[in-house]
Amino acid sequence: MEADKAFDKIQLLSLNGKLIQEVKGESINVGNVPSGVYLIQLIGQSGSAIQKVIIQ
Repeated sequence: MEADKAFDKIQLLSLNGKLIQEVKGESINVGNVPSGVYLIQLIGQSGSAIQKVIIQ
């Protein structure tokens, strides 16, 4: 998964908010993550955004 803009950090969270994976940069590898529904949090200097994603 790649972000449209540069972000300082990307976090993959479970639906209950548990941190699954965190990377610095613009992309995250979810190849080793079990299928399911997760939250992606994009954190940058101008703020942050959270999006629900389905990993299959």
